[in-house]
Amino acid sequence: MTDWAALFESNLALVDGVIAGVCRRARVYGPDAEDFASSVRLALIEDDYAVLRGFEERSSLSTFLVVIVQRLLHDQQTRRLGKWHASREAERLGAPAVALERILHREHRSIEEALPIVQTIDSQNSQR
Repeated sequence: MTDWAALFESNLALVDGVIAGVCRRARVYGPDAEDFASSVRLALIEDDYAVLRGFEERSSLSTFLVVIVQRLLHDQQTRRLGKWHASREAERLGAPAVALERILHREHRSIEEALPIVQTIDSQNSQR
């Protein structure tokens, strides 16, 4: 029988290293990375180390943790941003329309904020 608390505590540096690597690759920095790191540590110890109990030693602990941390980050981003897909009409109209739809509906920004961004995308597409 494995002592999951001891496994967690003895590998805390590994856990923090994996979190830092996943955050770096996902371009999550500063306070956002610190908040995410705290939520990962909490997720690992919740429910009597339920996540760690899923470790069956079919891979290294670091590989297992990378997958877990990536999934936790994906879940967090989905909760924060939601699942968003451009409409078929926007996709048919091209990159500027998709960008406009994303800025207005996903990011909840104003048309005044969106237009300069969309104009830049449109001018880049027309130069090609």
